[in-house]
Amino acid sequence: MQKKPSFKFIAIAGCLSFLALSTQAAYYSTLPEGVRVAVFRQVMTSTIDEEFNSNSKPIGFDVNVNLNAAALRESSSISEYIFSELQNISQYAYDTFTFGTYKIDGKAEVNVQGYAFGYGINDRLTAYVSMPIYNASVAMNMKRTGADTQQQVLQILNGTNSGNQFQTTFQEFLSGQNVGVSEGLIQSVVTNLYGYKPLGSWEARGLGDVDLVSLVRLTDWTDAGLAATYGVTLPTGRIDDPDLLQDFAFGDGQTDVFAEFGGGQTLMRGQLELESSLRYTYQLASDKELRIPESEQFVLSDKKAVFREKLGNKIDFMAGAQWKFDDQWSLSGQYLFNHIGQADYQSEHEKANAILANDTEVFAHTMRVGANYNTVGLYQKGAFLLPMQASLSGQRIFAGTNTPTYTRFDFEVRFFF
Repeated sequence: MQKKPSFKFIAIAGCLSFLALSTQAAYYSTLPEGVRVAVFRQVMTSTIDEEFNSNSKPIGFDVNVNLNAAALRESSSISEYIFSELQNISQYAYDTFTFGTYKIDGKAEVNVQGYAFGYGINDRLTAYVSMPIYNASVAMNMKRTGADTQQQVLQILNGTNSGNQFQTTFQEFLSGQNVGVSEGLIQSVVTNLYGYKPLGSWEARGLGDVDLVSLVRLTDWTDAGLAATYGVTLPTGRIDDPDLLQDFAFGDGQTDVFAEFGGGQTLMRGQLELESSLRYTYQLASDKELRIPESEQFVLSDKKAVFREKLGNKIDFMAGAQWKFDDQWSLSGQYLFNHIGQADYQSEHEKANAILANDTEVFAHTMRVGANYNTVGLYQKGAFLLPMQASLSGQRIFAGTNTPTYTRFDFEVRFFF
């Protein structure tokens, strides 16, 4: 079943963890004993306003909300009672009733500065630490797109003789002044009735999840090589605020452990390099305070609880090639595949567990191209003061499920000393 859009930017939040991971993954390469490397990477994305849904179709983050009887009925036990009585009085009145339709337009912009430091412990073992710093903003606009039907419902009830004791109450309510719903009233309902912070724009800057990594060179081949990477991701990034509808997290709130195996082959006298890697990440479970959803169709809730959250494990695959024009300049291209398994939630709220887990499995297919500049050869010849590498790349998610679509640009520079 396709999950219906929600107010919460869950789709963005859940998938930008992949942005953080791929920001850091390319840092890691083996270093000679005693050599250090300092890395800076700037990551920028286009406006994020669309995602591939559970059927792999691109859809916008726009949320169209129809405050009709069926939707409002699921918002609380009191609403369930009120609208069931309206349905008993007149099915036609029930089907006609709406407080209006509204469009909530959400867009996010993200850029990340990534920092890493590596040290060659010996000729086979290199240690790294890396961290991303997020700058993020979300613009959330709401406007009315359809009128209410109070007067039509009142006319239906005036022509109905149901004998229901609540019919007169409904008629008096619908005959009152200013019955219609305004954007301000919706804001009031969100903040006062459900206890959320006000809707609107949001921005934040902060630390993401930190990686601690060891890279082991496995071979001594001349024109090829294999390496294994082991690491842990620490939950240092801000997590999602259950009281704020328009924010997203800079980290996923629990510790991850990962292992990666990869290798490369040099061909055509060193001009062509082929590379590939496969990483598996296990995400440990953690306790999180979340809202308790009662319905997939109506996601607002005034209740919270602590859930045992086990996010899905990740698989990341990369295959690429690099063409070297000379010792300094090269072009590269890569295919990236990312899969995150379905999350699991455990609490005494069985229905909420299933709703939270629905459509959390992620697939993403990405193409990346880049240009690279290297002064290591010039430095070894005494023709350049500093050994460094710089690269500029762009990438695009071209297919997937439950993942945002955006174009991403990376600038990276590495200094060896």
